[in-house]
Amino acid sequence: MRTLVVGDHALVCQGLAALLERQKDLVPLGMIPDGPEAAAKARALGAEVIVFVANQQGATQRASLQSVCEEAGDAKVLLVAIADDDEALLAALRMGVRGVIDKNASSASLVQAIRDVMNGEVVVPKLLARQLVAEYTALSSAGSGRHGRSSELTDRELEVLRLLAEGDTNRAIASRLCVSEHTIRAHLRRVMQKLRVQNRVQAATYALTNGLATVGAPPPAP
Repeated sequence: MRTLVVGDHALVCQGLAALLERQKDLVPLGMIPDGPEAAAKARALGAEVIVFVANQQGATQRASLQSVCEEAGDAKVLLVAIADDDEALLAALRMGVRGVIDKNASSASLVQAIRDVMNGEVVVPKLLARQLVAEYTALSSAGSGRHGRSSELTDRELEVLRLLAEGDTNRAIASRLCVSEHTIRAHLRRVMQKLRVQNRVQAATYALTNGLATVGAPPPAP
């Protein structure tokens, strides 16, 4: 996975770049400073994952992040930020960021988040789940055609959907259910087809707004 670090906090970015160099499955492309040309440089380098390190809040950095999301081709953007501003993080998700991880997260969590977004997952802090529900309330009020669609799901598909909505990654769901990640991805594709939603966030929101999952629910008994 060709991974690039973008940011204007040299010490933090250098540390992240050094961390990526130690991962056998990642191909680090180094780091480039945040700025007007960051998106074009990221695209020219052929980055598959862009780790965008937020160093400040404000219009300038938001514009830079949006530019990276819009112009970096097929690269998936993972935002590293202090996760204390839900509205700013939601705005980043609307821009197209595929994952958000707190700057205080462990090195292992950061590396796993990179792998997850590369595999098509959306990585968000569990505390954002309620705001995401509000963001997609149209899913629960778009008409009677939406209601009852969950009845088309098998018991296993409902279980996978519930775990997704409660914040688990494909890897975590596979571990809980003692199956492969490939099997979980297949279940999720069928879930999204049956619910007629376009992505994992909408599927999770459907589950939360229709009572199929609860934010902060305890794990199922073994």
